[in-house]
Amino acid sequence: MIYLIGENVFSLNSGTEFSQFQRLHALKRAGHEVKIVTRNYNRFLSQNLKQHGLDQQDSINMYDFFQKALNQPRKKQGLRYLESILLQDYHVVGIDNNRSEVHYQGKTIANIHVMPATVGLVGDVEYLDDLGHPAVREYWDWRGFKSMVESYHPDGTIGSQRFLDPHGQVVLEITHMNIDGQVRPTMWKLLNYGGHNRIFDSESAIFTFFLNELNRQRQGTFISDRRSLDANVLAVDQPVQTIAVIHSQAKDKQGIYADYQLALNGNTTTHFDKVALPTKQEERALRRFVTYPNCLHHVMDCYYKVTTKDRQLSAKPTLVYRGMLTEVKRILDLISAFQLIHQQLPNARFVMQGYFTAGYQSSVENLIKQSGLNDSVDLLNYKVQPTIYDHTDLFINASENEGLGMNMVESMSHGVPVISYDVPYVNTLLPNNNLVANGDPAALAKRVVATLSDSQGYAALSKKAYQIAGQYNETDFVRQWEELLG
Repeated sequence: MIYLIGENVFSLNSGTEFSQFQRLHALKRAGHEVKIVTRNYNRFLSQNLKQHGLDQQDSINMYDFFQKALNQPRKKQGLRYLESILLQDYHVVGIDNNRSEVHYQGKTIANIHVMPATVGLVGDVEYLDDLGHPAVREYWDWRGFKSMVESYHPDGTIGSQRFLDPHGQVVLEITHMNIDGQVRPTMWKLLNYGGHNRIFDSESAIFTFFLNELNRQRQGTFISDRRSLDANVLAVDQPVQTIAVIHSQAKDKQGIYADYQLALNGNTTTHFDKVALPTKQEERALRRFVTYPNCLHHVMDCYYKVTTKDRQLSAKPTLVYRGMLTEVKRILDLISAFQLIHQQLPNARFVMQGYFTAGYQSSVENLIKQSGLNDSVDLLNYKVQPTIYDHTDLFINASENEGLGMNMVESMSHGVPVISYDVPYVNTLLPNNNLVANGDPAALAKRVVATLSDSQGYAALSKKAYQIAGQYNETDFVRQWEELLG
């Protein structure tokens, strides 16, 4: 068994999760047994899996495991048909499409919130105390069972969380206490697991126990994709092997980043058997900084099916950036570059698709407005399917660095060329004439304008994009991973 260890399958995922999804699909098609293993509690997990072409059989979540809810079929639970709120005793009053109130003897005793993206299905039930303050909240899983019950301290902070199996039996309790003026979880109590109650002092501790239970039941290879989980994977007793996958630049001129030390150098007692890196250049760059250089291996991080469409420049060119919209991606530089592009090509448009980190969206929107580009820049919501490339001429990138740049490989698989800052390790992916000086929006704009003004040169760049993307194919991806797995 191959276990791909991650934090979650989010509703909004990064390249790390997309790399996991691709690896699972490819290795499954090649005949391997593979599971994505996640730590975080997520009552929408089965929905999120489906959005990414996965199903429950592909996933083992820690909370689902202890709640005996792996592969639980979905049963739609209407908010008016709750066994705990009988209509002959209580009056359920619809307030709007998202909320109903529960009345008893003329008093509001609870709010029922509708499950997101549904009509009339229960999402959570918030019970109120005599003063109208939340006292207890019941959270319902997407699959239609009460999954977690949360109670509160008098000041409104969380007091306890109880996790239930689909039959309503409490299987796990988390206690929250005030430590140095901050209320936080202090105890995880696993109830009647194997006939015993087990107590843990952190989510990390119970996650390590969970991974060892998986390995005890089915010994396997554990692959860590998140640096936050490296210690847990290294604590698995007698796995087949452990592998750390690096998706980003792991060092600068001063040496290896602190977050990557455990993945690359291990601890005083153990280390990863193998470390997978997305480029040969990063593998070489790290060799003299690590204790176990023979553990480093270059393995493809992504693959894409190349389309065959012949691309021609549009009369009204469209530029795109698709990916995480964060400060390290330097989206403000892309806006500054596009302002210069728009001055020379007034018909040009710039489309960004992805999701922002907290607080950054306002900075981007303010610069768009200040630059007078409101009518020429579109911000599109995150979407799994890359249909945006059907009407795109160029992908532009200004990120500080990339492990490879899988969003750029995706773009090139559609024949859409990429113009980027010359940064690690994008400069191993793109030819020199697709790169400009790092941190120079004017240089980026100049290269884009030149590319969009040369139809013959653009056709050559599009052809080259197909060729580059063709190197990242599923056949070679599986071959490299099978060689690494041994």
